[in-house]
This record gives sequence, C-alpha cells and structure tokens, in this order.
Amino acid sequence: MSREWEANRSGNRGERRWGAGEPRHSEQSGPRQPRGREVEGNRERDRGRARARRDDGDQERPRGGTRRADGDREYTLSHERLDVYQAAIELVATSARIIDDLPRGSSFVSDQLRRAALSVPLNIAEGGGKPTDGDRKRFLAIARGSAMECGAILDAGFALQVIERDLHQRAKALVVRLVAMLSKMCR
Repeated sequence: MSREWEANRSGNRGERRWGAGEPRHSEQSGPRQPRGREVEGNRERDRGRARARRDDGDQERPRGGTRRADGDREYTLSHERLDVYQAAIELVATSARIIDDLPRGSSFVSDQLRRAALSVPLNIAEGGGKPTDGDRKRFLAIARGSAMECGAILDAGFALQVIERDLHQRAKALVVRLVAMLSKMCR
C-alpha cells in the first residue's frame, strides 16, 4: 500500500496516522538507508561543517589582503591590483579636476565626461569578477569603448575652448595609455 493517511485502527474518527498498512523497517528487505546527517555528501552536514569553521569562537583570522607597515590589514580585491584599473582611477581623478575647472554653461561636457570616465574602472572591476574569459573580455571591451569616449569628449572640450591645453594633454595621454592596455587585454 502506498504511503497515505488512513483512519487509525482504534476507530477514532479524528485520529489519523501516516503510512498505516505499510511494513515496518524491520519487515522490509535490504539494508537500511541512512537519513539526514548520516548520508555521505549530505548538504546539511557540509553546511554545518562550514559554519563550524567560520564560527570558531572569538579568534580573529586574517582573510586576504596584505599587511601594511603599521600592522593593519589592507583589504584588496583582485581587480584593484591591476595597472589598468589604477590608471582608470587616475583618469576619474583627472576628469574630476577638469570638470571642476569647466566654466558655467558647459554642463553637457561635464556630465558626459563624468559618466564616461566613471564607466572605465567600473567595467574593469565587473569584468574582473566574471568567471569566464569571454565575459571578462566583453567588459574590458566596454571599458575600452568608454575610454575612447573620454578621449573624444576631451577633444571636443578642447575644440570648444572649455578645457585648457595642459589638462587636455595630460588626460589624453592617460586615455591613450588606458586604451592600449585594454586593447591588449581584450585579445
């Protein structure tokens, strides 16, 4: 008989029991299958072990990062160690200086430059977190396109005479360096 609810044999209408009429384990043939925490490879058991490793009292274990000279731990993500990411952050800072120096009424240039410059390190970081090479290269290609957009915005701002020559040259050199690094990484 399949497992189902049946009326209790005592005759009480309200009482029911599970699996009435099925043979007990001792009457079944074959070895008893372990349940719950006894099963090999059981997820619940594995989670419990992982939890126990995480919760080992008040001991503070170092998790990643590097030691600074003052003894404090500096936490870094994998993309933060890339030269291309550091150059992209430098582009964001340089763009912020350019935006601060722009005259009133040139918000069209400042908005576009701010978005394009910020897009470069964000896409590098997102690409660094992707598990497959194809995904990683796709985000690096997007970052490369944003860097090229920054170059075009800088040229347009210089042509419109809202960006000074020295700031334009410094930022443009950084953009050229970024595009070269990202182009090699996209191959």
